[in-house]
Order: sequence, then structure tokens, then C-alpha cells
Amino acid sequence: MPLDAVQSSNFLESKIISNINKSVIDTKTPGAAFIQRSVWGMEGSTLYDSRKGNIVSDDDIAPSINGGNSLQMVNEEGSMDCVLSVDFFTKILGDLFHYTTGGDYILDRFGERIPITRIYKGKTLYKVKSADMFNEGKFVETWVDDIDNLPDGTEVVYKKNKTEHHTRSFDEVRQYLIDQGMIGPKAKANILAYRIPTQAQSSIHALRCVDILPVVNDTVMLPAEFTRITGSDFDIDKLYLTALNYHNRKDGGVSDVYDEGTEKYYQNKIVDAYLALLTDRADENSKPRSFISLHRSIDNDTQLAFDALNEIGTTDSTKTEQPYQFYDLITQTGVKNSYITGKIGIGPFALNNNNHILTWLYHVSFKPTKNSIMT
Repeated sequence: MPLDAVQSSNFLESKIISNINKSVIDTKTPGAAFIQRSVWGMEGSTLYDSRKGNIVSDDDIAPSINGGNSLQMVNEEGSMDCVLSVDFFTKILGDLFHYTTGGDYILDRFGERIPITRIYKGKTLYKVKSADMFNEGKFVETWVDDIDNLPDGTEVVYKKNKTEHHTRSFDEVRQYLIDQGMIGPKAKANILAYRIPTQAQSSIHALRCVDILPVVNDTVMLPAEFTRITGSDFDIDKLYLTALNYHNRKDGGVSDVYDEGTEKYYQNKIVDAYLALLTDRADENSKPRSFISLHRSIDNDTQLAFDALNEIGTTDSTKTEQPYQFYDLITQTGVKNSYITGKIGIGPFALNNNNHILTWLYHVSFKPTKNSIMT
């Protein structure tokens, strides 16, 4: 049955379109809502050392954020610098503070795995395991003297290196992220930030993370100029961050490259497209093409609408409403007549909808006659 033949076709169409939007348009990517923190007092400054009689950096006293450098509103690649709490990267990379080593098979000089054995009454026994029929997911281990004719479901147990658990310090995690090119001065823009509600392009920015914060969670610091653009007042203002998908490589590094056709491949393509659009430049020495719209205060975004209205202009036939005109008798009578007329038409149109479907289902039609206008 065609969709337009169903009485509730509008409802069904909205459901179908909604499912398409969820699968195609409303794509979920890694990220979360982060609270904006003022950069005041966190950027590098200078102190006077009375003992040496000169100006020294904060680095001589304690480590500073971003090496004491100010966060750039527009850096050399056209994105914006930011500092994030370390939990942002644990959200997309997993637990960075704990890792394990070992657990791999021990091989002999021929590259073969070595079975676990023991000597019992002059015989060499081999350790094997089989599924426990009484406990699903568990195994029963035993010893046999022949591993060439094992029953189905029984496996030889081979020697493995000891598994060791390690814990990284914050400084180690920070250095790991720098080495992977995810943070630091050599990092590239890999984060898309936006405000809700989103007001034109000035509410969306490409971010490059130059450093991370310890201890605190769900926190982002941005250049001081960002406050003027967005009107932030730090009363738990939230910024929504979207990142690329990453996975761990066998060599211990991370990568954002996925096989074409996978869900994460297309998610990364979408984020990459946004980042490319926000940082697009004519050449390496120029600002992003959308620099003006990206760095204009959101309070000025309504100017676009005003400019469009001014271009439309008015005509002499335009009717202008006078103050309090809505309350006079003539206007009120006209509005009442419009409402009554509309109410009268509800019944006939409702019957028409039902009968239209019925006539379509049963192929009811007007029979043309000789003098009919349908001939």
C-alpha cells in the first residue's frame, strides 16, 4: 500500500525521516561538555629575583601552563589555543594513567611457543585446559602426557611473560600526549568547540590543545579574547567539545586512521571537514578566510538579519499597523470572522481526508459523460 494512502501518513513520514536523521545526520562523535575557566593568573608572568637582581620566569619557581606563553586567539595554523583538563583525553583514549606490560608468549629459538610442562614419575606432562561444563566462561586445567591427540575443546597452555601493572604520573601522561602530537606547540587542531545555542560562526571554533591541567575535571581554558566574543561570565559557562576517534597502535602510539567504510572513519571525516572549513586560509601567512565572522562578537550576529531586511526594503502598498489598532472594533470584528470561518471549515476538510483515502482504496471515480467537463 502506498504511504500516501494511509490516513496517518504524516505521522509515519515523520518517523521515517526521524530515523534517517538519527542514522545519517545526527552522528555521534567523542566529546563532552566542558566548563570554561578564566585564564587569568594561569598564563606565564615574570618575577623579580632580589638575590640575583634580575627578572626570572615562573619556570624557575614552578612549572607554568603552556611554558609561560599566552594562549593565542589565532595561532599559526588558523585555529585557537586551549588548555584542557587531562580527563578529556582519558575519555577518548581510555585510562592513560594505568597500563600493563608482558603477558605475551615465550618463544623458543625456532619461534615456537613453549608448553608448560612438569616431570612426574619420569614422565613429561603437559598442562592443558578445557571448558568447565558447570561454569560457563571458566576453564578446568589438568595434566596429560600426550598433546597430539587432544579431544575437541581442549587446548595446550603455553608459557607467557609475567604481566606487570604500571601507573603513570601526570608528568608522564603529559609527555606521552606531547610525544603523540596531541598536545603542545607542534600539535594540530583536532577539537571542534561550539556553544549552545549556536549563533553563526562566532560560536564555533577549531581548537589546538597546547597543555593539560591536572586534578580538575571537565575544564577548558581559552584566550582572554574569547570572553569578549562569546560574552562568557564564568558562571559555569559550558563549551561543547567534539574530538576525533583514536585507537592504540601496536607500537604503543595512537592513530586517528580507520578503515574506510567503518563508522569511526566517517565520524572522523565529518570532524575533519569542519576543522578544515574553520581553518581554511589562502596561504600560510594569511588569516582564515572566515576570520571576521569567527571572531566577531555573538551580539553582532543579528546584524546579518538587519542587513537582509534593509535590502528587501518596503513598498507603498505595505500596510502599517498603528498603535492600539488591534483593539478597535473593526479590527476585532475582522479577526473574529477569520476565526469563525476557519472553525467552520474543520469538519468538511476532516471528512474530505477520510473519504479521499477510501475512494482511492476502492478505486471510486466519477464516470465521464458526453457533456461532462472531464471528457
